[in-house]
Amino acid sequence: MAVCLLMALAAMAQNRGYTCSYQFQMKLDESLLELDAQVKEAVMQQMANMKTVYSLTYFNGRSLFEIDEERSDNAYASMAGHSVFVDYDKKQMVKQETFFGRKFLIEEPLEAIDWKIDNAESRVIDGHTCYKAVADGQEAGVVAWFTPEIPIPAGPMGYFGLPGLIVELDMANAILKMEDISAKDNAKELKAPSKGKRVTQAEYEKIMDETVQQFRDGSGGGNVQIMQLH
Repeated sequence: MAVCLLMALAAMAQNRGYTCSYQFQMKLDESLLELDAQVKEAVMQQMANMKTVYSLTYFNGRSLFEIDEERSDNAYASMAGHSVFVDYDKKQMVKQETFFGRKFLIEEPLEAIDWKIDNAESRVIDGHTCYKAVADGQEAGVVAWFTPEIPIPAGPMGYFGLPGLIVELDMANAILKMEDISAKDNAKELKAPSKGKRVTQAEYEKIMDETVQQFRDGSGGGNVQIMQLH
C-alpha cells in the first residue's frame, strides 16, 4: 500500500520539479540549562546568529538535500557539509558527509520509515494545510508536518515516505522549517554526490568516534561532542 502510494505521488510530480529552502535551527542541549545565566544567554545568542539554510530539490522521482552556502552565514556552513540523495524508484539513498575536512560517501538501500499520521491535528504553514506525523521504530520521536497539497514524498535530512512534502521537521537536536518553495517544469535530472571515500554507516561512525577520541587525547581531554544530523 505504501509503495503504491509513493509511486502514485511520484507519477503526479513526474514533469514538475520543486526546490525548497529550509532554515536549520539547533536546539539548546539540556546540559547547558545548568550553566550560569550569563553564559547560557551568550550561548543562546550565538545559536540565534548561526543562520544555516538547506535546499531540497525534487524532480522525476529523485531528491537532493544539501546546504545552501550562499544563504548561510556561519562557519558551520563551510565546514560541515551534509548532502542526501534519494532515488525513490530504485529505492536507494546516498549520503555525502564532510567530517574534519574529509568527505565520505554512504550508500544504502532506502528503508521505509514507520510514520504514524494524526489527521486530527493540522496547521497552516506558509499557506499550506499541514498534518502531523510521528516516526516510530528506529526514528522514534521525530515529528514531521507535511502537506498533501504538494504531492511529493520528500523531506529534509533524507526523511521521506509521507503523502506530501515535509515542510517542518523536528528532531532531537534540531528543527528545520521551510522558508520558501518554487516549482519548475522540466527541471534538470538530479545526480547523486560522487566525491568522497565510500564507507558504510558503521564505518563512518567508527571514524568519527576515533577522530574525536584522538582530538581529546591530543588536547588533554575536554568535552568534545559531535552532533549527528542523520
